[in-house]
Amino acid sequence: MRKVKIIIAGVGGQGVVFLSRLLAEAAVQAGEPLISYESHGMAMRGGSVSCHLKIGGFQSPLIAAGEADVLLLLATEELPHVQHLLKDDGRLFVNGEEAGKDGGKGQISLVPASAMALEHNLPRAVNLIVAGFAAAHSDFPYSVDQLRAALEKMPAKETIRAANIAALELGCQVGL
Repeated sequence: MRKVKIIIAGVGGQGVVFLSRLLAEAAVQAGEPLISYESHGMAMRGGSVSCHLKIGGFQSPLIAAGEADVLLLLATEELPHVQHLLKDDGRLFVNGEEAGKDGGKGQISLVPASAMALEHNLPRAVNLIVAGFAAAHSDFPYSVDQLRAALEKMPAKETIRAANIAALELGCQVGL
């Protein structure tokens, strides 16, 4: 059984928790055990939000410093708060043109998801663009097909589901 530790970080209103639930649904569909934890900063739009997701046979949901395999960063300003959690050889997927990663660890990949979301009239789908971008890389635990199948299982109005799938596929196209 594979074991993967993922952290998703951003600010309130970016869909950090939704993205965590999407990855959890993908894990369930793949028959993999999982455990997760959510941390909310200020209880309002704009506060720090992070989710820890462990896929595999883990007992505790928290990911300690230097243990995360993957970090999905939806807001670059959150990087100083979570980068220490990434393994030295971990993978960092960042929404942005630059991450300001001064001597940090991990392999970094940047995607201008915020700009792409606005350009394609998908302003609330930055999270799914980042997820699709990550899914296009072989070191991400789920493919875009697996994430699409998970999205289709999650409750949503059909118009929202279609926009979510479009955002996921847009991110994947950029990641290829």
